[in-house]
This record gives sequence, structure tokens and C-alpha cells, in this order.
Amino acid sequence: MVGFKICTNGECSELRSNFEIMVDILRVAKHGASKTRIRNTAGLVNSNLNHYLNLLLSLGLLEEGNSYHTTQKGLEFIKSFENLQKTLASQP
Repeated sequence: MVGFKICTNGECSELRSNFEIMVDILRVAKHGASKTRIRNTAGLVNSNLNHYLNLLLSLGLLEEGNSYHTTQKGLEFIKSFENLQKTLASQP
């Protein structure tokens, strides 16, 4: 799934969608991850990280203990997202 492009001074970069960020976090936390590891691997600042962690926790996609872990529901979310990406990529 493609995010949005933003161009400044002739240079363009792609912004991730909310779903892409959520999936990035869930992938990092598959085998357990600290907040710092999630932040650094997913490329987020603390304020954005806290927002997404709270959202994922409230949706039951992530659980918190000594570290953050992707739940079974979170793993299913990743799989559904990947299937959607494949479907959209195959469309003309």
C-alpha cells in the first residue's frame, strides 16, 4: 500500500499511512520489543509512538508486559494487511 508523497525543494519522500505504521510496530513486537526498540525500528518520535501504542493496545492488537508483544489478533491484522497489499498491487 502506498502512502502519500511530500515534496520539498525538489526532493520527494513517501509518508506511510496509519495502517503501515501500525503494521510496522506489530512486526517489530512479534517476538517482544521494548518501547525504545519499537521507536527506533519503526522510525517514530515519542509522541507518535505513544499514540500508536495506545491505539494498538486498545484494539487488542498489542499487549504490554515487560515488553510489548503482538497478540494473535495483531498477527491476523498483519496478514490481512499483507493480503490487501497483494490484492491492490495486482490491480491494473
